[in-house]
Amino acid sequence: MIKVKLPDGSEKTALSGSPLGDLLSSDPEVLGAMVDHLVVGLDYRLVRSANVIPLRYADKEGNEIYRRTLSFILAAAAMKVFPGERVVIGHSLANGYYYEVDDRYTISDVDLNRLELRMRELINADIKLNKYFVSVEDAIKRFSDLGRKEKVNLLKRNYEHDISFYEIDGFIDIPFGPLAPSTSRVGKFELVTYQPGFVLRFPDKRDITRMPIASDQTRLFAVYHESKKWSQILGIQNVGDLNEVIAKKQFRECVQVAEALHEKKLASIADMITERIDKSRLIFIAGPSSSGKTTFAKRLGVHLRVNGIRPISIGMDDYFVNRDETPKDDKGEFDFESLKALKVELFNEHLLCLLAGEEVTIPRFDFKLGIGFLDGAKIKLEKNQVLIVEGIHGLNPSLTPRIPLKNKFRIYISALTQLTIDDCNRIPTTDTRLIRRIVRDHQFRGYSACETLKRWPLVIRGEKRNIFPYQEEADVIFNTALLYELAVLKPCARRALEEVPPDQFQFSEAQRMLDFLHLFIEGDSRAVPPTSILREFIGGSSFSY
Repeated sequence: MIKVKLPDGSEKTALSGSPLGDLLSSDPEVLGAMVDHLVVGLDYRLVRSANVIPLRYADKEGNEIYRRTLSFILAAAAMKVFPGERVVIGHSLANGYYYEVDDRYTISDVDLNRLELRMRELINADIKLNKYFVSVEDAIKRFSDLGRKEKVNLLKRNYEHDISFYEIDGFIDIPFGPLAPSTSRVGKFELVTYQPGFVLRFPDKRDITRMPIASDQTRLFAVYHESKKWSQILGIQNVGDLNEVIAKKQFRECVQVAEALHEKKLASIADMITERIDKSRLIFIAGPSSSGKTTFAKRLGVHLRVNGIRPISIGMDDYFVNRDETPKDDKGEFDFESLKALKVELFNEHLLCLLAGEEVTIPRFDFKLGIGFLDGAKIKLEKNQVLIVEGIHGLNPSLTPRIPLKNKFRIYISALTQLTIDDCNRIPTTDTRLIRRIVRDHQFRGYSACETLKRWPLVIRGEKRNIFPYQEEADVIFNTALLYELAVLKPCARRALEEVPPDQFQFSEAQRMLDFLHLFIEGDSRAVPPTSILREFIGGSSFSY
């Protein structure tokens, strides 16, 4: 007999080899479990005593299982509703996932109603979701027979062991993570049209009975659409496509085209600023962690100089209030990301003076003493100059309430990943940014992957509060993601993630990311140019930081 210890301190006993579901299946809200820091499905067989945490929708990992299971059910339903068509998962949108049915197909309300009806039939049937194992060769044959080329490309390049897959209603797939034990546990969802495709929307993370109000993301969607065109130019839509490019020795050309697309977009943004220089002389750049804001600002500065404009930059950090005036969060810790941690009034006074052609003295903040001094650099905006301000609050109207909108040019940047694993499995934008940060922290900042993973939830919390609500306020959005980058980041990220100890809570997330990175063939970092945004994370940049 083995012992299972639950979060409330109680213990249960089970025979070695018993499925976890035998102990937890009585609670219909349980979607999976964490066994000694490893996220598993309820089909997981216990072979030794362990600490077990049941996962429900309100838990981050339980939420991921819910979404993954619903996506699997949607793909199975779509096979019946749209026979012979490719239904492809895309980016996150409106608290859900965006889908398209091939490039030629525009979804109608009738189509969506049929799809939802089939999904609910599968859910109401309470079908058990069992995992099966086959050899790589058998898996490749099965997917090949089904015409799933993207799956075949993924499997043939990077798998040496047996494959686990799920099957329902004649549909098979390899979800990258556990599913719920049965279809009936994921009954709350919503399908809405979003031309030319549709969105699978999920319940509120804090209340599974409620569907959240969808926010307007028109500009963000337009950037994703632009990025899709970039992926079509490169001929890379998923990991299998990228692996094929690397295997065929075409990686350097892929990098060159991807970087040229970035360069072209940067030049167009510089041209927009140049056209508005008589009025919009204050350039605000904002974006979430590891978006590449610093390199973007430097590259934009180069393009502005090409247009005859000399940019000058100031940092928001020098406008911090003194440490004893800094607000605190609900845990009593200093909240340096709060807008109240900045001298907003002084900042606005300086901007108004600069717009009027006056000279100002920028404050200097001493981080060791926690005190600001008014003895920084003196700056003045000349006729052919613009001011670049980089900071998390750049798009928040409350940062610059005294500055007329016409004087501001606002840029939002983020690594908005367009690459997917395959037609049914997406790559979260947050994963790309987290991998970037793990690599940079490990190589240049002295932080282990475990420390970075531990801090990440606080980073995300700050972004949701201070950045994401204002992204649609931007005059332009720049996508810093590069279709090839995860192949280059893989070796550095893998070394860092392999150091996470198995007795740490972050071990489960580290293993998930290692499994994800295993899908990629490594790309040669020597192909990455020194001006690339990626160099901010892997090193070797021609810019000084």
